[in-house]
Amino acid sequence: MIIAEDLTESYKKWGDENNEPENYEAVTEACVKNSYFSVSIFMKPDLRHKDIAHECAHAVNMLFEHSGVKLSTSNDEPFCYTLGWVVGEVYKCLEDFKKIKCT
Repeated sequence: MIIAEDLTESYKKWGDENNEPENYEAVTEACVKNSYFSVSIFMKPDLRHKDIAHECAHAVNMLFEHSGVKLSTSNDEPFCYTLGWVVGEVYKCLEDFKKIKCT
């Protein structure tokens, strides 16, 4: 999770150098570095709930694709459980961000 008012500056530091999220409220990116896989969600602190869900779904899809997990409409429980976990982690980060910003 990267939470920042200015996503362009944060993305230049932490994101894909070949892509800039100009005018984006959020962007999700997968990365493999030194054989480690990660998914990062870059977002503004006031992102709407529907956009948080949207970015979290991207994150889960990237994680599943990297892991070889096939999405299934007949059994979407793995996707739904993982999505719920990612959303919960995003909101924990937002709470921490707001606590730090307020002190």
